[in-house]
Amino acid sequence: MESAARELRELLPRVARAVGEFPSFPGAMFAYGLEVDPEGELPGDYGCVVLGEDGGLYELVVSHDPQQEAAGDPVATRAEEMHPLGDMPAEHFVLYAHRAVLVASRHVEAAGVPGGPA
Repeated sequence: MESAARELRELLPRVARAVGEFPSFPGAMFAYGLEVDPEGELPGDYGCVVLGEDGGLYELVVSHDPQQEAAGDPVATRAEEMHPLGDMPAEHFVLYAHRAVLVASRHVEAAGVPGGPA
């Protein structure tokens, strides 16, 4: 399992490069990435898992700061953070990374990007 996780950690940055320009995450204002678990169940409680532009797996956390509401700027009230999921157990990482490769491949295919994930 550790060997598979290591290989996938090397593969994901190449997959991310094949995606090219990442789309903004649906409903997000500042975050870019592909949702890794759009369908089906995966182990662990990692929240909203996203393949980032660097090929890393992240939890996207969106929060609201009500103290900024007085400024009248809705952008100032919103925070979007990408928390790295590097401490995920190997058996979980392999499943999420595999799903990330599938999601990236589908995105590239749908976008008509030549070359696709390698």
